Amino acid sequence: MKQSGFSLHKVKEQNRLSFLRIIRDYGPVTRSQAGQMLGLSSTTCMELSRNLATRGLIRETGQGDSSGGRRPTLLEINWEYSFVLGMILSQEGVSCGVYDLKLNRKSIVVHRAALTDKYIIHRITECAREAMEKSGLAEKNIACMTIGAGGIVDAAKANVIGTTHFHTRKIIHIHEELDKIFSFPLYLENYGNLLALAEKKLFYPQQHSLAFIQVDTGIGGGIIYNNEIVRGANGLAAEIGHMTIERNGPLCFCGNRGCVEVLGSIPALLQKAAIGLLTQPGSLIKQYAGENPVSIEAIAEAFHAQDRLAEQLFEEEADILSHTVLNIIVNHDPEVIVIGGDITLFGESLLEHIHEFLANTIFNSETRIISFSQLAEDPRVCGAGLYAAESFFSEAMPWRRQYTGGGRR
Repeated sequence: MKQSGFSLHKVKEQNRLSFLRIIRDYGPVTRSQAGQMLGLSSTTCMELSRNLATRGLIRETGQGDSSGGRRPTLLEINWEYSFVLGMILSQEGVSCGVYDLKLNRKSIVVHRAALTDKYIIHRITECAREAMEKSGLAEKNIACMTIGAGGIVDAAKANVIGTTHFHTRKIIHIHEELDKIFSFPLYLENYGNLLALAEKKLFYPQQHSLAFIQVDTGIGGGIIYNNEIVRGANGLAAEIGHMTIERNGPLCFCGNRGCVEVLGSIPALLQKAAIGLLTQPGSLIKQYAGENPVSIEAIAEAFHAQDRLAEQLFEEEADILSHTVLNIIVNHDPEVIVIGGDITLFGESLLEHIHEFLANTIFNSETRIISFSQLAEDPRVCGAGLYAAESFFSEAMPWRRQYTGGGRR
């Protein structure tokens, strides 16, 4: 059957994308090596490499070993062909990093300011422009931007449905306003998903499934299954912080009671510590806090010094997280579970508690990895940057910058 022009165009575009990804993942490689991996003819590979080199997406980088004739030319990605922005919206303010396509960071800008739905577009615009200026880049040099936000995110429509960060439960139509300001594509994602994706891509590339739990001012996270972010039909999947673990527990921002977030977040832990100090004023927690308000650092330090109150707080927190991990296993059974955030200050004792808890259930697995996050500097911003860089290599991105649908903007 004769292919239509449209179908032929799609095939060529898919070949071009596959060829580009092979060079990204295995480069420097020769045309022949890339062709063998993809099952493409040498003529097709020559055409693809010429096209991508003309566009500036790939470049020659020396010569490979000869098998008898001329030494073949090696190809690699031009990592500075374009740059991406990774931005995070949080209770602390707005942070924006500028990255090349290899995720090398050129600059980062942090604006400490309370976020409200009324001024959020201004904050985003101001921070993004300052980051570009700091890197010596213009808007034309930016391929796309990923914004990570807490709360419930509709990634398909680039809207935030509800979050404590903006002190609102109404929908914030971020993309509608930013489309009028920036020419490059915008991606919006829950930053728990971004952390999960970054952890998976950077540290667990051989595993196909991973769950990430972030314990900070709230409890968020993300699930990766078959190397894809689990979002669900309405973007509500993997809302780890809103799992119910106490039926008649405290009321949560989401409207439910007994959520993991309202029971086990850092603010919840600090509140429990303040109450505990009323009956145990001699606790080392107070000593380590000094004249400052009680902090997670003071609690963790007192715990390591075997303070009684700190140990009680740790046991309760570890139980909450153990039940959270169990719920994740029962629902998703991931190969890897990663815990991040300030809660990791408790150290290996937290992981040991979780392992001991699971050992008493039928859901324990000796092959499952449970570990602390390895993301170091500005992990959420890094996750947003990685998502943007990955999006650059997604369907049609490098050669067609306008919106192409497919659930992304």
